Amino acid sequence: MSYDLAVWVGERPADDAAAALCFTDLYDRYIDSLARIFRDYQSWLIAQTWYQLEARSPDQII
Repeated sequence: MSYDLAVWVGERPADDAAAALCFTDLYDRYIDSLARIFRDYQSWLIAQTWYQLEARSPDQII
């Protein structure tokens, strides 16, 4: 189970709609960016062969 917690620092939004818009903007800017970075890192890691060297015998390593 996980929880997401947003802490507001600064002036309160004028209404719920303004708060929702600001929250969505912050979410898109930071959370989606982290997911994209993680996805790109996983793609890069899969393409690498250095982590597979331990499973190979010495004569298979070129």
